[in-house]
Amino acid sequence: MPCVLGLKVHGHDTGASIIRDSGDDIEIVAISEARLDRIKHSYAYPLHSIAYCLDAFGLEKLSQVDLICIDAHDENWPDPDSQFGLDNARKGLVNSWGADWRNSYLIEQNLDVGATQIEFANHIDCHAASAFYLSGFDEAAVLVMEGGQGIYRGSGVELTVIDRAGYDGPLINNGKQIATTSPSLVNPSIFYDIITKLMGYDTFSCGKTMALAAFGEHFQSKDLLPISNDRFRDFLIDYTPVCTWIGQNLKKFDSVGHPKGPNGLVDEHWVNLARQTQEALYKDMLYLSKLAHRKTGSSHLCMGGGTALSCVTNRRIIDSERFEKVFIQPAASDEGNPLGAALLGYYRCGGKLRPAVMEHAYLGRSYHNADLLGITARWGFPTRNLDENEAAELLAEGKVIGRSVGKAEYGPRALGNRSILADPRQPEMKNYVNREIKHREEFRPFAPSVLAEAASDYFVQSFETPFMIVASQVNKDKLKAIPSVTHVDGSSRVQTVRAEQNPGYYKLLKAFEKASGAPVLLNTSFNDNGEPIVETPEDALLSFLTTGLDFLILEDFLIERPKNISAVMAGLSESIKKNKAEVYQTLIKRFCNMERYNACNLIFSLNP
Repeated sequence: MPCVLGLKVHGHDTGASIIRDSGDDIEIVAISEARLDRIKHSYAYPLHSIAYCLDAFGLEKLSQVDLICIDAHDENWPDPDSQFGLDNARKGLVNSWGADWRNSYLIEQNLDVGATQIEFANHIDCHAASAFYLSGFDEAAVLVMEGGQGIYRGSGVELTVIDRAGYDGPLINNGKQIATTSPSLVNPSIFYDIITKLMGYDTFSCGKTMALAAFGEHFQSKDLLPISNDRFRDFLIDYTPVCTWIGQNLKKFDSVGHPKGPNGLVDEHWVNLARQTQEALYKDMLYLSKLAHRKTGSSHLCMGGGTALSCVTNRRIIDSERFEKVFIQPAASDEGNPLGAALLGYYRCGGKLRPAVMEHAYLGRSYHNADLLGITARWGFPTRNLDENEAAELLAEGKVIGRSVGKAEYGPRALGNRSILADPRQPEMKNYVNREIKHREEFRPFAPSVLAEAASDYFVQSFETPFMIVASQVNKDKLKAIPSVTHVDGSSRVQTVRAEQNPGYYKLLKAFEKASGAPVLLNTSFNDNGEPIVETPEDALLSFLTTGLDFLILEDFLIERPKNISAVMAGLSESIKKNKAEVYQTLIKRFCNMERYNACNLIFSLNP
């Protein structure tokens, strides 16, 4: 009964996942390093995540798992003279990379894995695995679109590559390798990133571009880019020519000095740029889904890769009715690749079971009430037992409440367990939460959580959407009923909630329905702008103070703000920071061969 550790150790969104075969079922724990080291999209070697997953299964050492399967990221790994990971040819560059990269190199070269087998998995394959193996489908077409791309056929425990390109790997087309390296091109995902950067945002802010695109109907439509309809080459779509044109016309796309800042982008020029880019993505993904259907003949589709987080694009694919059923991995970005690597590793070492369909994304660990009482008492937070009816009444009165309960969600969406909640009926609530709580652009929308049985009363959808990853239109007769979760185009990114998926959150939604008449809550991730979603009770308490929330639901307790907020905030922040650093050093000693580690570190010190 295999126990497999999946890792992503290079690039952004590092993390870990463990899959254990219990004989009758598959147990899964997964976490991103960013949730634990508090650095958004963390590049750090995921020791916190490794310990988090091992501890969840009562394991102490890496040698206690049967296999470690690592997202190889690119095809140049591993170097023959390297234990695994970053190759020795890059060793001379480590000092110039800075402390984080140097630490990562030292750690992975000196991990004490004992006799545990190490394997590598293709980065794009990891995305595909996380989508197919958790879909519940016996067979399916699998479509991946991100920095790389691919089309796969899934059947039972087999995942077969039909088309694949990216990350210095071979070009595979129709099941055959036709080149040793993938062509250098700008695919739809990379193009979307480029446009997002033109708008002055970072590469992880594509959701802002999608939000701006929704304003398109409020401005005269005008295409700004020479996007060619001749960009399609089988499964490859190339935006290189238009990117060359952009490079020659950069003055037309200078957002850096916009006089009104990020909110000022809601004007004809920038909205048209976002709209045209979004419409091109619709066309690209509909084309690829049609191609995947033709090449596999399947009536089921699974989707992974960062582009699968585009909720409006996902809805277009579903509405095309090309597939009877569609499953989209909620941790579709690189955050989900440790889970994909673990799944691939499980089947490589003889695993036979298929996991149950992924009906929820709560793959983290729980925290105990006894520990929480000690923490809140130490920092002076008034604490009382939670009454869902009281919490619902507070929400109905206009209070904004953080909720940190049970196992954390895996992936970028907060689905009730690490969420900020508010009343969607109040028209000003959207702007208030954007401005005063989240400290972000006011044009950005918020998502609704709705009781599954009431979803069709409020939204145009006949299917459940538990992962907040598919857009739906708000029913016309409800537009004025829930204005703060209705985007400018009348759409919402809906999360449906059933009691079996999340009993506590379902109970709160029922209580809010009783208090307000609406079975819907405004739900946004529990974090401030630029921060990861909270994970631990301490993280939740600090974010409670920095975001200006009115109350905090922490497991079975309702928490109020302490008297000396500034002092508590400063002390709690310093304590968390110090603890993270100290724990990481302890984990180096726990997981590394320190004799080798110290010798390697000495070499770097003597050869700067």
